Amino acid sequence: ARPGVAESGRPDGVFVSVGGGSLLAGVASVLKSTWPATKVIAVEPRSADLLSRSLMVGTRITDGGPAGEKAAEGVAVGQIGPEVFRICDALVDEVMLVDEREIAAAVRDVFLDTRAVLEPAGAVSVAGLKQYVARRPPAPSAPPPAFVAIAGDASNIEFSNIWSVNSLLERVAQAERTPAE
Repeated sequence: ARPGVAESGRPDGVFVSVGGGSLLAGVASVLKSTWPATKVIAVEPRSADLLSRSLMVGTRITDGGPAGEKAAEGVAVGQIGPEVFRICDALVDEVMLVDEREIAAAVRDVFLDTRAVLEPAGAVSVAGLKQYVARRPPAPSAPPPAFVAIAGDASNIEFSNIWSVNSLLERVAQAERTPAE
């Protein structure tokens, strides 16, 4: 166990990718009943931010579903269910948005660390965790935070899709080499 979990007995935050939101609602329900102080952080691709937009307006909205090619099309849905929306509205602490570059970098990093190939939808939560840590570094004197990223749909990749993931990684690598204007 990491020091943060050993000291507190619980994770500081759990990152969950959002598609229809059922996994997120279930995780949030269990975590908040077990460890109320643990942050539940939903992570969505910017191209499929249905929960974020629904929470902003306070009601479920309908989206036409995937428009064009999206890196994480496995989490693009048309509408969040009413009970899932109610639970997420009550229990989710934060919703983060990640872009395709961050998702592709998460796929790459998980592969380099573990030799496991996540499909992009499964890497959304990892991308959110990386973004969160980069934007909120812990205080030097504080124990390191303990975070968990649930890589739902992670192993749902079809062999034929590996080439499209590789293509996305190549586009991201090229973009990283090209200076911003």
